[in-house]
Amino acid sequence: IIQGIPRKDFDMLLKLDEYLAPTHNYRNYRRFVQTNTDPYLLPPLAIILRDITVIMEGNPKQLSPSKKPFLNLTKMRLLTSTMQPILI
Repeated sequence: IIQGIPRKDFDMLLKLDEYLAPTHNYRNYRRFVQTNTDPYLLPPLAIILRDITVIMEGNPKQLSPSKKPFLNLTKMRLLTSTMQPILI
């Protein structure tokens, strides 16, 4: 225990540290968000921006099975589901 910090606050800090651990792509936090129904839960913007970057860089903008390019709707769905927690 860090000197001067009440045990209750220190325990809360440990729990927060466990939720926001970056291991396994923030698995603990993502599970917490999926199971929590609190309408005031605000997901950390850094995690969402990281996910958006991965989606944008890892998926082509257009698919071109023929000469005419098609919009990659799978990419758009991924972006929508990723941004859903912060949309009001």
